[in-house]
Amino acid sequence: MKEIRVDEQQGMVDYREDLQKFIITYHQKETIDGQITCIPAQNEMIPRDLQKPGIRVVFSGLLTEDPTLPPPRMGGEQVLLLKELDSMHLYNKN
Repeated sequence: MKEIRVDEQQGMVDYREDLQKFIITYHQKETIDGQITCIPAQNEMIPRDLQKPGIRVVFSGLLTEDPTLPPPRMGGEQVLLLKELDSMHLYNKN
C-alpha cells in the first residue's frame, strides 16, 4: 500500500454524514481539480476544538490507501486513510 507523508499541509475540515466522521480535505498540488479526502482512522484523532465544518487548518501526518474506504464522490477526488495525525492547528494567514 502506498503511504504519503504530509507536513504543514493546508486543508479544510468537513463532516461526512454517511461516515459520521469529521474529515480533512485539501487540494492536490499540480492539478486543476484534484482533491485529497483524508478520513481519520479514529474520530478522536481530530481535536475537538477543530471539529467544525468549513474551518481551515494546517496538519501533518501519514496517509495511506485503504480498500475499505468509500469510493470517491467526484472526479479528481482521492480518498485516503489518515493513519497518523502528528499535528493539527487552525490556519492563520498572518
